[in-house]
Amino acid sequence: MRGREALTESEARRLREALNDLSELEPPPVWGRIQQKLTRPERIAPRRWAVAAAIAAAAVIGVGLWRLMPARPPAAAEPPMVALKAQAARLEGALAVMPRSRLARGDTSLAAAQLEDRLAEVDALLKVDSAVLAPRDRQELWQRRVSLLDSLVRVRYVANAEQSL
Repeated sequence: MRGREALTESEARRLREALNDLSELEPPPVWGRIQQKLTRPERIAPRRWAVAAAIAAAAVIGVGLWRLMPARPPAAAEPPMVALKAQAARLEGALAVMPRSRLARGDTSLAAAQLEDRLAEVDALLKVDSAVLAPRDRQELWQRRVSLLDSLVRVRYVANAEQSL
């Protein structure tokens, strides 16, 4: 197809005459409904404004409440020693019933071995006389022990899941 520049004056005149000779087409019946919808005043506009105003008000209230919140949540109270020892006992019970996987992947086995080594270190520190360790240090060690036991339970669970696949 040639561009507009390539048309000669006679070709352009013939094309104009051919287009002018075309009969006008009647628009499809749906056109009347489309035209009415376009020319009719919008009845939904007040509802849209109300919805937009409600959203804006909710946003303002949300920002106001967010600004009233403290910068960071208050520090949670340290769990008491009795709760830590009970949680450690539950985790040890879970480890006792969980079989050791012989066919675990290398990285899973390495993670379990490292966790067991760290757990042995914490246990050795906890066996130190109570007079040597401050109560706060003893509580931190128990928290560390619970955390290590929890991680070990998770790693063993993964190792057993890998073995079953």
